[in-house]
Amino acid sequence: FMVWLSRWGAVENKKYDIFFKSSVDGLAKGSQVAFSGVPIGVVDEIALYRPDPGLVRVRISVNPDTPILEGTTGTIQGSFTGTSTVQLDGAVKGAPPIVCPEQNTAAACPFGVPMIPAKAGGLGA
Repeated sequence: FMVWLSRWGAVENKKYDIFFKSSVDGLAKGSQVAFSGVPIGVVDEIALYRPDPGLVRVRISVNPDTPILEGTTGTIQGSFTGTSTVQLDGAVKGAPPIVCPEQNTAAACPFGVPMIPAKAGGLGA
């Protein structure tokens, strides 16, 4: 009963997908997601993208007050401990948030959540 009360009124985390073209070695469900180095969430799911097995879909869950704006990109940052993190950065001040559009939703958000682009040229590109 007490657990139910603590969840009542809680705001749901926002979910996003990032499609990486390279290995996500070291990344696991529960791995940390950071924005400019600040912890903001976790990795919820990692799966091959069936239509294109060269892509890996990473579903992240972030604090609802995190400004995931157009211009934000995702990379995978490895560490000496072997555990990798998803690093987000590059949001442009004043830009609109990344959301699923009302038109052409299936193409822009194939899994029902907005997509954050992987950063080109980085480990996760």
